[in-house]
Amino acid sequence: MPLRPARPVIAAGPDLVRHYEQPAGEHGIYGSALIAVAIDARRLRLPLLSLSFLEAAAPGYLSDQQRSQADPDWFTGALAYARTLIKDTTRPLQEVPRPSGMGALPGVLRLADYLEQHGRQTRWGRCPPPSFWEAASVHLTNGADLTHLADAARARGRFRYASLLYGAAVRMGSLEARVVLARTREYAGDREGALRLVSPAAEQGYIGAMVLLALLHNRAGDRPTALGIAHAAARSGAPHARLALGSFGREELCSSNTR
Repeated sequence: MPLRPARPVIAAGPDLVRHYEQPAGEHGIYGSALIAVAIDARRLRLPLLSLSFLEAAAPGYLSDQQRSQADPDWFTGALAYARTLIKDTTRPLQEVPRPSGMGALPGVLRLADYLEQHGRQTRWGRCPPPSFWEAASVHLTNGADLTHLADAARARGRFRYASLLYGAAVRMGSLEARVVLARTREYAGDREGALRLVSPAAEQGYIGAMVLLALLHNRAGDRPTALGIAHAAARSGAPHARLALGSFGREELCSSNTR
């Protein structure tokens, strides 16, 4: 059986946008808020959306009056609105198929491609509200996703939320987030805190952590330890490791090739 062409989905695009931007019915405005959360999440590199994240992030996309008038079961109605089948073809928020086998992943949704493209054009200059970052720090469980969002928060000057998200990413095992937080601790004058954060990542062979750990020891005056870590990082063959460790002196670093 041949696959259905994509043309009907494209034809439904304007109706998807209208459903989002001109919400109707008792739960329309709340469903539109869920779609807005999904648009912001997708443009900040978060592809999959848990229901708990959507529910926690949505209040920041609503006015005080809209929130005060919400029924106790507002999320059920909002989710139904955001999952409405448009022109018997597509939905704003869609189920995510399992990586293998049949069926959909439970408790997870994704944004329709057409709305993703529309959202990138209409919301590109907007910063998500506090509820978005706070919900992400509590309800996301993927270290890479948390790190991406922390980077996005930092780039937008939301430093408190960036720190919150990096901390959550560390708890979820992100080695990259450990390095970022360790640099923050060092800049704040907390070298011991930086060492505690970065050492576990360096022990696992994460090059960025090894580079920072070597620099921290070097700045503390412990040059033998710093050079040992520097040589190990340089032997990894990663170009950025040798470049970042140039402050140790070309002659000393080059000696790592003969040890």
